[in-house]
Amino acid sequence: MTKVLDVKNLTIAFNKDAPAVDNISFDVNAGETVALVGESGSGKSVTALSSVKLLPDSANVSGSVQYRGTEMIGADAATLRRVRGNDISFIFQEPMTSLNPLHVIEKQLGESLALHQGVRGADARPRIIELLEQVGIRNAESRLNDYPHQLSGGQRQRVMIAMALANKPDLLIADEPTTALDVTIQAQVLELLADIQKREGMGMLFITHDLGVVRKIADRVCVMQHGKIVESGNTGEIFDNPQHPYTKMLLDAEPTGTPETIVDDAPEVLSAKDLRVWFPIKRGLLRKTVGHVKAVNGADFTIRAGETMGVVGESGSGKTTLALAVMRLISSNGEIMFQGRDVQGLRNKELTPLRRDMQMVFQDPFGSLSPRMTVGEIIAEGLGVHGLEQGQDREKLVSDILVEVGLTPDMAHRYPHEFSGGQRQRIAIARAMILKPKLVVLDEPTSALDMTVQVQIVELLLDLQKKYGLAYLFISHDLRVVRALSHQVLVMKQGDIVETGTGSEIFNAPKTEYTRALIAAAFNLTASDAVSQ
Repeated sequence: MTKVLDVKNLTIAFNKDAPAVDNISFDVNAGETVALVGESGSGKSVTALSSVKLLPDSANVSGSVQYRGTEMIGADAATLRRVRGNDISFIFQEPMTSLNPLHVIEKQLGESLALHQGVRGADARPRIIELLEQVGIRNAESRLNDYPHQLSGGQRQRVMIAMALANKPDLLIADEPTTALDVTIQAQVLELLADIQKREGMGMLFITHDLGVVRKIADRVCVMQHGKIVESGNTGEIFDNPQHPYTKMLLDAEPTGTPETIVDDAPEVLSAKDLRVWFPIKRGLLRKTVGHVKAVNGADFTIRAGETMGVVGESGSGKTTLALAVMRLISSNGEIMFQGRDVQGLRNKELTPLRRDMQMVFQDPFGSLSPRMTVGEIIAEGLGVHGLEQGQDREKLVSDILVEVGLTPDMAHRYPHEFSGGQRQRIAIARAMILKPKLVVLDEPTSALDMTVQVQIVELLLDLQKKYGLAYLFISHDLRVVRALSHQVLVMKQGDIVETGTGSEIFNAPKTEYTRALIAAAFNLTASDAVSQ
């Protein structure tokens, strides 16, 4: 088989720190998928970036990285321009930082086609629409003039995949490309990548922490820990007979179990009746409203103290919009009752005292934590806003909550960029928990985390819920996490609630085809088998 990428004795170090990548060797053949697997900080992404010399100047690189016999370490600018984006394409993990917020989707896809294929303007449009349809963007032609912020997280990632595939690369390097996608679209994207790879004979280096994805797509696996490849082999061999303790730990890392039973007389914390969020569609010179996008259409649910309501559905189904509506962060119609009080008609000044009791933890902790504030300042900020510091030792309050979420008091003096993804999410949880809220809205809080860290965060959330009787509104596309956390589950599709029930009812006896498809994709089943999962 022809090698498209050949890595030998690669070592990468930054300044005088221990090597981020320590003397590793592997290769990728044409038409083959090789997965680099490991936790955050294991050296996976740094290895990938070295292939086209995208590392910062502070990186000290030794060894060899060859693309079809051409040495990429120390390659000149002309070689790099020829290879980058044309012969070797990247799909990055976080599309919002990779897409230009000032340009519409059509322009961003068009730039790649113009640069590498010389196709511009109206000639490029059919190819752009074809690419968007290939990666599952509905009504692709109508989305050409959308900006990145107008797309959901999953839709943005699909645009990134379309950009990477636009020039039919010889080698595709996919760095956590399905992390932000719901399970059904994830399955579609993996199938799409496998189909294109087979048709074009493309090699693929697939970087992920999700071993379920690896099992579906990879021919060979390299397991990385602390910059070293500790085990490698054919996918079947690695999964069926792992040799290294670290590989065994990764394979065993999965949220399991079910939440504890809530007490019968637990008070109602949040309820919604006929909750609607409709966005107007405006057309013409006078911007007349000609219709509505029904992002949330008639939601009804109740959450009690100590209870978790899981909200699942594909990207764009309305999950996050529902959360923002109940938090009164966007306008909505219908009834929202919080601790027995109708909050729908309250003005901002009237809502402020209630904000302490209703907190939110977001998907991307790095984006939601100020890079200019220390961890202690971030966590304590809410205390000052709500006037809760009077007569209390602020530093002790911060230290206590850091310990409670599994961190150490000395971390209060450091900044967010000094922490791993899992640690940053614990900081975000501490910021919410220091106010001792009654309701916590969790919007995909584990989707960007390693499997082992996911398990830790799920256990932390369960412990905090049990200790304080918290009500959770838990949004996720990861049904394994939802099953471990949720007492009730609400299934959304294109703004509508298509099914509700207890966790046991939804996962063991789903009533709708859509729910069965979600469960089948999440647990690697056929749709007919999903009813017995």
